[in-house]
Amino acid sequence: MTPVLSRPSPPSSRRRAVLAEVRVVLVLLAAGIVIGALWAMVAPSLAKAADLGESRVAVDGLLALLGIAAGVITAIVLTVVPGPRPALRLGVVLGAASVANVLAAIVGVRLGTQSLGARGVAVLWPLTTAVLTALRTLASLVISPDEDEPRSPRHAGAGPQTGNPDQISGPPER
Repeated sequence: MTPVLSRPSPPSSRRRAVLAEVRVVLVLLAAGIVIGALWAMVAPSLAKAADLGESRVAVDGLLALLGIAAGVITAIVLTVVPGPRPALRLGVVLGAASVANVLAAIVGVRLGTQSLGARGVAVLWPLTTAVLTALRTLASLVISPDEDEPRSPRHAGAGPQTGNPDQISGPPER
């Protein structure tokens, strides 16, 4: 006899799916910390090499380039490893990339970069990932819209095919 209050354990497939998404989040957050540390290490030398007016642009531009590069890499990995539920994986990746990019900015500022003047660069990672994923999806729809249905001819004059397909149809007889 089983007790009434006992709850069945969750299916192992659901647990594996959740753990896979948690791993994705942890990897992206770790990448955000690495990007922030890299930004903090390289930005001071860029600021010293640039003129006074250009130093802010150089520092912010470096984080922007790092965020765009991370977005491109994330979109490529998302294409190669879409996960069991691609829509869920995309949502998880975009949310984690948003937090990771803000985390990179915070880590960089805390570790010694002057300050972040252009706050918009803190969203370039998820924005790049979203745009590239949308373009990939559109391209895949254009290249192969539906694999299950046969494609019909879509040229001028093509109408419903009736009769014997071996016969060549000419102009209608009068």
